[in-house]
Amino acid sequence: MTSRRFQLTVALGMTILAYPCVFGAIVEQSVDELTRNSDVIARGQVTAMTSQWDSSHSYIYTTAEVAFSTVYAGGPIDAPRVTIWIPGGSVGDTTLWVEHAAEFTVGQDVVLFLTDRSGVFDVTSWEQGKLNVVDGRIEGKNTTLATFEKTLREVINQVKKAGGQK
Repeated sequence: MTSRRFQLTVALGMTILAYPCVFGAIVEQSVDELTRNSDVIARGQVTAMTSQWDSSHSYIYTTAEVAFSTVYAGGPIDAPRVTIWIPGGSVGDTTLWVEHAAEFTVGQDVVLFLTDRSGVFDVTSWEQGKLNVVDGRIEGKNTTLATFEKTLREVINQVKKAGGQK
């Protein structure tokens, strides 16, 4: 009886420890943390998207082209458009959806926190590093774009003074 109770306790403990991994939980990051972990922070418009299989035909990924209108930090950006790599996408009748991956649509106005991977960029901290701008407001946040930009510039200056941006 004691052995069975021990086995159940161990099994329950392992299930609890595995919980964050099973459900793909991510830790929310502040604007300060996103800034510190990003190579480039910019606003722009999504101009094109392409999904494709990787070279071994085992994984679908999407690239989005974004034309920057404002670069808040990082750079210099050598081209008027940058390519962003996003895990997941649809090719033919096959779709790979990746939890917490940023989702893009052609024409979107976005503020992006990006990590440079040799000229191709990843969104920093998954979906948290992409903010949609709709009618002068940051979607999902209780703030205007102007207020967000003011706060962002203050954070960027603080991070630069501390020597903390990537």
